[in-house]
Amino acid sequence: MKTVDVHELHDNLPIIGQLLDVREADEFSEGHVPTAINRPLSQINAWLSELSDKVIYTIICRSGRRSALAIEQMQLVGIDGSNVTGGTLAWQAAGFATVTE
Repeated sequence: MKTVDVHELHDNLPIIGQLLDVREADEFSEGHVPTAINRPLSQINAWLSELSDKVIYTIICRSGRRSALAIEQMQLVGIDGSNVTGGTLAWQAAGFATVTE
């Protein structure tokens, strides 16, 4: 599984094609990486078919566990993804801003 750390994510955020946050909606609304789109892991069967095999997705969650599980499911249907090491916790610990909804 490909990984990206939060510093790489921060530096490349303007050019990241699709950043998916797989936390639940309430977690996402409390604070997420700018440009992230909320796609809860618990609903993966509903949104997985919307993804393209032509895009490499960057997947983030709270700590990296749920995003790894999402990528495993994506790979089963030929979708590629990179896991953000340490997740949103590492993003915040690095001092990077989050946005709320």
